[in-house]
Amino acid sequence: MPKKSIPRLPLNEPILRPTFRRERRAISKGIFPIAGCDEAGRGPLAGPVVAAAVVLDPDRIPRGLNDSKKLDAEAREKLYGKICATAQVAVAFGAVERIDRDNIPRASLWALARAVKALPVQPKLVFVDGNQRIDCGCVIAKNTACRSHYEPLHIAESGNDCVGQSDSKIFVARVLTNVAQHS
Repeated sequence: MPKKSIPRLPLNEPILRPTFRRERRAISKGIFPIAGCDEAGRGPLAGPVVAAAVVLDPDRIPRGLNDSKKLDAEAREKLYGKICATAQVAVAFGAVERIDRDNIPRASLWALARAVKALPVQPKLVFVDGNQRIDCGCVIAKNTACRSHYEPLHIAESGNDCVGQSDSKIFVARVLTNVAQHS
C-alpha cells in the first residue's frame, strides 16, 4: 500500500540555521580565534546563571548544529559531546550569592566574561547574544536588536552595524549552557 503524502503546514517564519558568514568574514581579515558566548538561567527565580564560551575549529564543525531550543534533550547531549571533543570550551557559573548581591543581569555579564577568560585560547573577537558589553579584554560583536533567538541577529561589529543570520558560535554556546544547566 503506497504511503499517503501528508501536506506540510507553511511556516510563517524563515528556517534559520547557523551560518559561518561573520566568522568567515573575520577570518578573511586575519581575525582569529573567534569565540561565541551565551548564558542560561536568567529566568528562574532560583539557581545559578550558567555561561559558556566556545572557539570552534573551522575544520571540525560538529554536524547537527542548531539552536538548542530546536533540539530535544538527547540531541543536545550528543551535540554537547561532539562540541567538547572538537572545540575549545569554557563554562562559568554565577552563583546564587552573586545574583543576590549584584542582580541577575550583572551576574550574567560576570559569568560570560569569566567563561571567555577561561578559554584555553584568548579570542580576538567574541560574539555575544545580548545588548551589553562584557569585560573580557576582546573585541565584542554584540546582538543589539534581537527579539527572538529565531530571528536574524543585528550586531555591532567593530563599530559598524551589519546584519547577519543567527550566529553559529552563539548556537554552540547555547547548547553548552543548556546541558550544563540541567546536569
